[in-house]
Amino acid sequence: MPAYNGIRGYWNEVRVNSNYKSKNAVPQGTELEAGMQTKRKKSRYVFWKTEVLFTTLFFAALLFAGCSVEQTNRTKISDLDYTIAAEADIPEELQNDIEEKKAADFKMTYKDSEFLYIVRGYGEQETGGYSICIRNLYLTSNAIIFDTELIGPRKGETISKSPSYPHIVVKVELRDENVVFE
Repeated sequence: MPAYNGIRGYWNEVRVNSNYKSKNAVPQGTELEAGMQTKRKKSRYVFWKTEVLFTTLFFAALLFAGCSVEQTNRTKISDLDYTIAAEADIPEELQNDIEEKKAADFKMTYKDSEFLYIVRGYGEQETGGYSICIRNLYLTSNAIIFDTELIGPRKGETISKSPSYPHIVVKVELRDENVVFE
């Protein structure tokens, strides 16, 4: 008896002659003879329908999950008071994170119970003599804007020939706004 090929019944009955190595299918309606067996084979159509159903449900779940993108307002409300943190003032956990990431260009923030630390690293540079200039650090209605610039060694300046890893750590009062690196 052929199985129902719908949502629930996704098995098709296929008759296979076991005397042949190639397992040729016998047309439906043919009587089974001696040495023939029935096997069940999954329908490709049902798998396709199932994949489409799950994909549709997945994207619908993403749509209704509440994900959103917040536009950053770049209108300056006020400048932020900040301190460039000395090595001794940087929390040990943050120092370890900086050490791990210093070889590549990186941007990160770190919060403790009192302060927000904003860190900008410029990765490995071939020589020493680099400095970092803070161009902007200000508050908008929904973000903190942090803009820095890497300044190379001056001509004629005596510099170290070994690689350097310029980075800056800025400490501001604890805030909840996101930091936007420019």
